[in-house]
Amino acid sequence: MPAIVDTETWELAQKLRRVVRRPMEEHAPNPLTGLLICADCGGRLHNRRSDYTTDRNGKRIWPVDTYECENYRKNAAKFVDVCSIHFIRTSVVRELILKTIRRVTEYAKINESEFVAKLRADSEVQQADAAKSHRKLLARNERRIAELDTLFIKIYEDA
Repeated sequence: MPAIVDTETWELAQKLRRVVRRPMEEHAPNPLTGLLICADCGGRLHNRRSDYTTDRNGKRIWPVDTYECENYRKNAAKFVDVCSIHFIRTSVVRELILKTIRRVTEYAKINESEFVAKLRADSEVQQADAAKSHRKLLARNERRIAELDTLFIKIYEDA
C-alpha cells in the first residue's frame, strides 16, 4: 500500500510534534518555536512573551515577543559562558521571512526555467543523500539480522 505522505513530510511532522509549544492564556502558540537556531552556538531560540517591559526612561512598552538563545538562558544563572545574551523580536523574524518569500517568488516569476532547474538539482542531491543513508541503514540492519540468525542457531545447537 503506498504511503499517504512522502517520507520527508512525515519526518518534518514528527520533528514538529516533538517541539513543545506552550500557549499563553491570550495568545496562540508561536508557529516558529523550535525552528529557529542561534547563529553563535547552534542552540534553539525559544519564544519569550510577556505583557510588557520598560524602556530606559521607565516607560512601559507593550507587549514583548522575542526569541532568545536557550543556551544563554539555561547557563547564565550558572555563570557558564556558552553563549552571549542576544534576542530578536518575533515581528522582525516574520518580516525577514516575508521578504525572503517575496524575493524567491519574484525570482521564480522572472526566471521560471532556471528556478525549476535549481529545485530539481537540489531535490536530486537530497534524494541521493537520503538513498545513501538508507543504504547504510539497510546494510547495518542486514548485518544485525545475520548476527541474530547466528545467535539463534548457536542457542538451538547448545540446547
